[in-house]
Amino acid sequence: MMDYNKLLSELADEIDITDSQEGAIRTAYNGVADWLNQNNADIARHNVHIFPQGSMMYGTAVKPISEDDYDIDLVCEFRDNVEDLEPEHVKKSVGKRISENARYRTMLQPEGRRCWTLQYCDSLNFHMDILPAIPFKERYYRSDSRLFEAYNNMSIMRELALLATDKNKETKKYRFIPSNPRGYAEWFKEKTLIGHNEKGMLFENIERVPTYPKKTVLQKSIQILKRHRDVYFLSRNDEYKPISMIITTLAAQCYNGENNIYEFICKALLKMPTLIVRENDQYVVKNPVMSNENFADKWKEKPQKAVEFFNWVNDAYVDFVNLKELTTYSEVDKTFKEIFSQKPVDRLMQKYGEYLREEKNTSYCPQIIEKSKALTMLERIPHRKRPPWNLPRKFRVGIQGTVSLDSGKSYQNFSSGELLPKGVFLQFFPIHSLPTPYTVKWQITNTGNEARNAGCLRGGEFEDAELRRGGILCGKKEETSYAGTHYIQCFIIKNGNQCIGMSQPFVVKIKE
Repeated sequence: MMDYNKLLSELADEIDITDSQEGAIRTAYNGVADWLNQNNADIARHNVHIFPQGSMMYGTAVKPISEDDYDIDLVCEFRDNVEDLEPEHVKKSVGKRISENARYRTMLQPEGRRCWTLQYCDSLNFHMDILPAIPFKERYYRSDSRLFEAYNNMSIMRELALLATDKNKETKKYRFIPSNPRGYAEWFKEKTLIGHNEKGMLFENIERVPTYPKKTVLQKSIQILKRHRDVYFLSRNDEYKPISMIITTLAAQCYNGENNIYEFICKALLKMPTLIVRENDQYVVKNPVMSNENFADKWKEKPQKAVEFFNWVNDAYVDFVNLKELTTYSEVDKTFKEIFSQKPVDRLMQKYGEYLREEKNTSYCPQIIEKSKALTMLERIPHRKRPPWNLPRKFRVGIQGTVSLDSGKSYQNFSSGELLPKGVFLQFFPIHSLPTPYTVKWQITNTGNEARNAGCLRGGEFEDAELRRGGILCGKKEETSYAGTHYIQCFIIKNGNQCIGMSQPFVVKIKE
């Protein structure tokens, strides 16, 4: 049996930036940081503080698909004498200081909305985004209701909050916007359990890019998910690709100290959609250290972003679950290249070259997907109607079951066979990677005396879907009414009469 924890851990090493690449980025970062922080600079009176942010800070950076055009983000914070500074002055002072360096002047790009960007064209192509900012001081939030609300909504890491510069594209006016990149990094460190024994942190004027000699399960899982996303959207509209902050935040919220990458990824992909809430008819993924910031704010103006996120999570779950069907390293090689791209998988599979050579000279039987015990039991129930379609040989569809214990206000996942009380609401959604268009049919088969006496054994109909997910009508809603063991089975139908996918039965057990 394949050790997918080991394979995915080694794959994460392959998609991570190399020591030489990290060294080049680190050298560039330190050079810019030192230049901005020199004592003879005009901005020195503000006690300039430089620190990294983003995936390099979290230890979740991955190589781009093309393995060039890396990026690194840093913050240039003015700490002293900031009470009377306007955002335009802060932004332009940093730009002026960068341009005073002859080398950086040739690399400096036109002013961006929030950052100054340096484009490096050395042996390693990458760009550096520099965000000017000041501390989130009382003077600013006391006189601005927008900032006052933002400050009050920071429940943790408030002392690390910043005001970053922001330039309106249309009006060209500058303003301060609240941000807390270092607070988020501290929150993420706590989640990933790196440095969890530390009492606190002492910050120098320049914080160097951190090193992670050994990545954690959470860090590697996020790297794997980001790579899957990047490859997935090569054949889709890149405009709708989920941003890394959403993936990082949701994955970290799912993490509870798991030590197996494969199992955690499967768990996280199931749970992530349930962590996204709806407020005022808008999807919300809150910044955990600044609750008024919604990482999914663009989903309202571009609803397709939400559709594509849920589609990606659904398809990614199917991809990872289906890895369990692979029986040879040849199959792993082929499948990994499809979902993670060729270059890193080629490097990974060099470690397994001996196994690959042996398999090329050996014939083997493909894995047979056997009926589950639940399906065997279901087929013996006399009132259950046999599906009218020619059924596929493999069970390519999973079922996600969710239960509400508060009259439908919130739902949480539950497992097939889990014992439930009467009077709770259930929702079921199919999990698969089958192409649209299709329709979804559900067969509900009840057993037990209570259902029989109520004339509600069911099982003779193939019912239409009632709930939408990702813009597709696919889900089913039910309520636990009768004690006993009941079965839910899902069928994916194409062209009206062709079954292209079906699930094993999902078992619902209801207490007396």
